[in-house]
Amino acid sequence: MGKYEDLERLQKLKESGILTEEEFNVEKQKILNTENSTETTEVASTNNINSNDKNIEIKGDFPLAESKIPLELLEGEKVILQHKGVMCSGAINDGYITLTNKRILFNKATEKNFLRAGLIGVAIGANRKNEVINFSQIVSIEPAKYIQGSAGIKIVTNDGYTHKYVLQSLNIASKEPNETRDKIIELIQKTIN
Repeated sequence: MGKYEDLERLQKLKESGILTEEEFNVEKQKILNTENSTETTEVASTNNINSNDKNIEIKGDFPLAESKIPLELLEGEKVILQHKGVMCSGAINDGYITLTNKRILFNKATEKNFLRAGLIGVAIGANRKNEVINFSQIVSIEPAKYIQGSAGIKIVTNDGYTHKYVLQSLNIASKEPNETRDKIIELIQKTIN
């Protein structure tokens, strides 16, 4: 495969959300700096993951959830769980945490998403962003408390980065966020171990 085919494949990975802009630029430079363009350049997703590792997925029979927000899913990807939540990595970002059979997603909320979900608030944080974590990137996942009594999730990826999420509910006494958090952690731990 030549440089142009590698660049085209790299662009598709970026457009599908597998690569961030920064990762795209790093991989692009590797391709452009390769002297022998006949060699296959292995384009990795986040954190230089072998393409075979990206096929790790949750197996099993469970009811699939309908997404409350528009998602760009991969071929064969299905939503298992989705819950309102915040990303606490850097700026606080409201949105939706989605567990699919192939990865975990955080999609920032828009005012339209919040109104559709029946929420009064509007997304917080000027630096809102989406995140995609493939199961093959996860080194550890565990419950955490970032706010008193919160249903937090701490995910450490193989680049050493800690992703922090908190599942939320309008009903403060609701146990649903904790139950959903525990199910997400259980399914991912079974899959990556």
